[in-house]
Amino acid sequence: MVVRAVEKPVKVKRKKKAYHNRTARKKRLIIECRSICSEICKILWKKKCATCNNEGTAAHHFFGWKACSNVRFNFDNLIWLCGDCHARKVHQQGITEPAREAIVARIGERDFEELYREAFKPAEYDLESTRKRLGLALIYYRHIERKENEQQMPRL
Repeated sequence: MVVRAVEKPVKVKRKKKAYHNRTARKKRLIIECRSICSEICKILWKKKCATCNNEGTAAHHFFGWKACSNVRFNFDNLIWLCGDCHARKVHQQGITEPAREAIVARIGERDFEELYREAFKPAEYDLESTRKRLGLALIYYRHIERKENEQQMPRL
């Protein structure tokens, strides 16, 4: 019996289309921006749920992520909530008034009205510049948080 070696077909690597590269880059930038916004939100709300004051676990967009994309990466639109308030009260039961009151207490009624007007305009942002702006803001808020922690710690 004669055994012959079978040649495997050679796979030719094709260049990915520019479209796929752009969409993959856009998705990656959106994920980075969401992560940075979540981190900033946690710092702004001092890791406490804005409605019940328990340990918070998630950032929530008061004006929705998809419907109001113009304020998608606006820190004033974000609120830090615990899992119970986020899942049960806000998303399942639709109780948003405590979240609204907490945001108004933090930014003021006038700024909330401006946020409301801005929320329903068509989106006008560039992800590259948004990513840079968010990165700088995160550095700033981490610095502020560090200073606050240093002031609270007793000196020996």
